Amino acid sequence: MKQVTKGIVLSKISYSESSLIVAVYTMDFGIQSFLFQGGKKRAAAIFPLALVECVFYKRPESDLAKVTDMSLYKVNHAITFNHGKMVLAYFIAAVIKACFKHGNHDMSTYLFLERKICELNDTDDMSYFPIQFLIQLSDLLGIAPQVNEQNCKYFYLEDGEFSNVVKMNINVEEGKHISYLQQYLIEGGSIEQVSHETRKQSLETMVRYYQIHVPNFHVDQALEVIRSTLYD
Repeated sequence: MKQVTKGIVLSKISYSESSLIVAVYTMDFGIQSFLFQGGKKRAAAIFPLALVECVFYKRPESDLAKVTDMSLYKVNHAITFNHGKMVLAYFIAAVIKACFKHGNHDMSTYLFLERKICELNDTDDMSYFPIQFLIQLSDLLGIAPQVNEQNCKYFYLEDGEFSNVVKMNINVEEGKHISYLQQYLIEGGSIEQVSHETRKQSLETMVRYYQIHVPNFHVDQALEVIRSTLYD
């Protein structure tokens, strides 16, 4: 039976001379893999975080659906024509694949991701965006760090809390970037500008935090691309 859903492209791999396997976070079915025969001819519309409408057929016993049409339902030109934003799109797509498994879906999650993609298209502050995205997504996932008091010196990654209490814990961070992360969590994004190095350290700290709290969270390759593009 033919089905139609909206989705967010996460990745694509070559399947044959003309076809692709495309991973998509769909509005109705969570992450799904699609065989797109002839998809290489439509490659311009299939890039990380592309917002697409998929027309497809799927057998109940198969994990792989066959898509007959995949077209953009919202065009974000600024992402496709800006190298820095495409690098961020690659990273965010990797984060989504790491956090959500096949078949898991939630409408509020999809709408959050769609909104963040449109914000990425419009933003000028690209080096802040991945940090803010990880912090906001952590709240949606139910793993947001807790700030029980202000001006804390330490961020205990395993406990998920900021504190001034000294604990015997190897998963602890301290430094200027800890103040930045606290400020964001307290003020909800209304924050002053911080240095290039602070932004880099903040992003790496949040990735380490996710590695502790999200099983099989592997985004090392995408993170390295961001380091060399936005923070070098």
